[in-house]
Amino acid sequence: MIRLFIDPGSKSMGWAIFGGKELIQSGTVKCKGSDSIDKRLYAMAKSLKKSLEDWDKFDEINVERLNSRTHHFALWSVGMIASVVGNKTEKFREHPSPAQWKKPIGLKFNDKGEAVRLVFEKLYPGIVTESDDEMEAILMGHMESNFGG
Repeated sequence: MIRLFIDPGSKSMGWAIFGGKELIQSGTVKCKGSDSIDKRLYAMAKSLKKSLEDWDKFDEINVERLNSRTHHFALWSVGMIASVVGNKTEKFREHPSPAQWKKPIGLKFNDKGEAVRLVFEKLYPGIVTESDDEMEAILMGHMESNFGG
């Protein structure tokens, strides 16, 4: 089973592709945080499309659930993600929130930065990522692949 995991953000978006329990590929989509929302969405859509152009189909696409009340960009970014990769799957899922997916791998809901990096380096030594969002997309895939969901 080939699954895509996406950790959306307003300035960068991490993505990871898993085949079963194996990390196949990952990356980060970045934009200028100072740009307007429409320019950021366009830049992210263009970059995500290019990053995934070699993949024709995914068995499942998982996008992390975000709090839309405090993160209004999340609503627009999920729509953008669906428009870019929605035709590559029949199963588009909202992945559990950080509070749900972080716990089984030893993280707390608000763990960011160094805490995430320490867990990531234990699970994926030698893998270099461009952003915390990419690490979190990989950890989402790890959690799903190893603990079910």
